[in-house]
Amino acid sequence: MRSYDCPSCGATLKFESSIAVSAVCSYCTALIVRRDLDVESLGKIAQLPPDLSPLQIGTTGNCRGTGFRLAGRLRWHWSGGSWTEWFAECTDGGYGWLAETQGFYTFSRETTAHTLPPIGLVSAGQTPTIGDTDWEVIDIKEAECVAAEGELPEVLPPGRRRTSADLQTAGARFATLEDGPNGTEMFEGHFARFEELSFMNLRAVPYWTPGVEGERIERKASTFGCPNCAAPVEVRAAGLSMSIVCGSCGTIIDTSDEKHRMLENAADKIRAVAPKIPIGKRGTFRGTEYEVVGFMRRSDGFGEWSEYLLFNPWHGFDWLVSSSGHWTFVERLLDPPSTGVAGVPPGYRPFANYNSNVVGVLGEFYWQTSTSELTQVSDFVHPPSVLSREVYPGLAEITWSKGDYVPGAEVSAAFGEGALEPVTGTYLNQPNPWQEKWQRLKRLFFVGALLLLLVQIFSPGGGSPREVLKTGFTYRKSDASRVFSSDVIVLDGRASKVEIEATSNLVNAWMSLDFSLVEEGTETRYDQEIDLEYYSGVDSDGSWTEGSKSKSSAIAAVPPGKYRLMVQAEADPKLIIQGFTVRLERGGTFFSNFILCLFFLSIYPLYVLMRSAIFEQRRWSQSDLGGTSGAASSSSDD
Repeated sequence: MRSYDCPSCGATLKFESSIAVSAVCSYCTALIVRRDLDVESLGKIAQLPPDLSPLQIGTTGNCRGTGFRLAGRLRWHWSGGSWTEWFAECTDGGYGWLAETQGFYTFSRETTAHTLPPIGLVSAGQTPTIGDTDWEVIDIKEAECVAAEGELPEVLPPGRRRTSADLQTAGARFATLEDGPNGTEMFEGHFARFEELSFMNLRAVPYWTPGVEGERIERKASTFGCPNCAAPVEVRAAGLSMSIVCGSCGTIIDTSDEKHRMLENAADKIRAVAPKIPIGKRGTFRGTEYEVVGFMRRSDGFGEWSEYLLFNPWHGFDWLVSSSGHWTFVERLLDPPSTGVAGVPPGYRPFANYNSNVVGVLGEFYWQTSTSELTQVSDFVHPPSVLSREVYPGLAEITWSKGDYVPGAEVSAAFGEGALEPVTGTYLNQPNPWQEKWQRLKRLFFVGALLLLLVQIFSPGGGSPREVLKTGFTYRKSDASRVFSSDVIVLDGRASKVEIEATSNLVNAWMSLDFSLVEEGTETRYDQEIDLEYYSGVDSDGSWTEGSKSKSSAIAAVPPGKYRLMVQAEADPKLIIQGFTVRLERGGTFFSNFILCLFFLSIYPLYVLMRSAIFEQRRWSQSDLGGTSGAASSSSDD
């Protein structure tokens, strides 16, 4: 570590980084350049505005195996806001940049291994191939360095301007192209959340419980006077919010610097806005303490919905979206989904393409919002999730976000707002309750069907039937009242089915046979009737037949014993004499009973599947890209 006297104010200036070539004096804010054994002042630079960042000079972290220590930072401002970049001295002797914006981070290091396109030829939405990687351009900005702090690896005079293009690809990989002194420069790395970077030596965040050290700090909110009406305006995410709406006069104010210039008067956009969860309300939702800092009412021309912006200084920004009592928790995706040639993420179905417009606005936002703001949205659903690709034509920016359906009771419990808006209609990513029932039911159904089949196969008398009688009788019209009797039939084993089959070589005639299976000891009777008929002929359409010469009938669970089969025949009057054969089989099961039981077992599962299909039809009736198209439906699921 080398120490110098500040040439501007004489204060001791320490260079802890061996890489740094400039530093900002913490006493007089002069930009000091180190030149061999001496230092030179290039003039004063603006101080960084107060913010709620948990990072500070001296904070250490690790990004995918690369350790680093934060030694300084820059504040960049562009027409739509500002962001912070931290100079990170890496443990391997090099350095990188940790950008802090919109509640997430990017860590990147310079690479010189590729031929780079001129920055002026790059536009949002392009998919350039650099090296062996296909990238997507998601953001382009022209920015100016407006403030600095600590040590820096380059001489960056106040007012330095640059154009940059942010790129992303699979694996949460990030890159930025910048116009440098020698042409386009590329810095490559990764997107990251706070919890992924293993930070240590963090500062206590005003107004919040730090989570890693210290006690809750008494809230002394950052406030300023509205430039339009002078009413006090409270900023809840200082340093990260880029715009705020004055609750008194509706003026949208730029909070990206201390000038607080007026962006737009939106008084007509706040009069009809009444959020169910008030701005400033805090609650613990899914393990994270959030504060509601912004609220928007949006429309796609067919319907409206509400969006609540949630903030936590360590976790960043997230959204709660509400529509007709349905709630969705939305997070920005730092690792964009693969979409393939069709542009559809695997496992998802395209649901809608639409333009989203601002109807009402309150609170603050991490971009400079406007009542004329237009967002082009593509939604893809896989309930309970929805993926949204959002294109901001005015900002030259493209983002992906993922939403998960949330029960209203969970939102109410988190923010203590009691009964929220009642649920009506079917929502695009609402879980299908009937599909959930089917998922729980189907295993029981298939187990029940299997048990029923096993009972059918292994029930008493089950197995292959065996023949116990086959005999012939002759019917004579002259002796029509005769009752035929078989020899004694021995039925052994356990009670099981007996099937009687009758066959007669009828020709254009009928025969009716009454059977009685009589047990010799108890004279227990089992009666059955079989009607035979068979007709044939030839007409203009050709030959035809009707009826059958053979039929059977079954008696269930006949106990073992000695039986005789008694038969009395009645026949077509034109039959004088007619022979018929009777055959008895013992064993087997009734498949009619199995089918009947299976039918009753299937009634409720079939009802559940039918309701599931109706629910999906209601969902997709709202889609302009699904199987059924149509406007938004307001029908309720009963």
